[in-house]
Amino acid sequence: MYIWVIGIAASILTASGLVPQVLKGFIRKKVDDVSIVFMIVGGTGTFLWFIYGILINNGVIIFANSINATCYALMLLQKNLYKSTNERLETVGEKS
Repeated sequence: MYIWVIGIAASILTASGLVPQVLKGFIRKKVDDVSIVFMIVGGTGTFLWFIYGILINNGVIIFANSINATCYALMLLQKNLYKSTNERLETVGEKS
């Protein structure tokens, strides 16, 4: 049957769990509630799946994991960018 449909469904479900978190981070400019370990482990696993997809030449795996790896990378970027912003805001608040 159409086995690739399962892969497409899995990729949509996986990405649909990450995209809202990335959007929430951009909107609130705060990602304190997201674990750095979650981002690193999930991002590393996703990157390895992406490499695996390339090695076996599977477009569904490559596509799905490129989206997910991008989401993890954006979350790590947000964690880095907004950490300094939030620290500056806290410092300003303490001086008032």
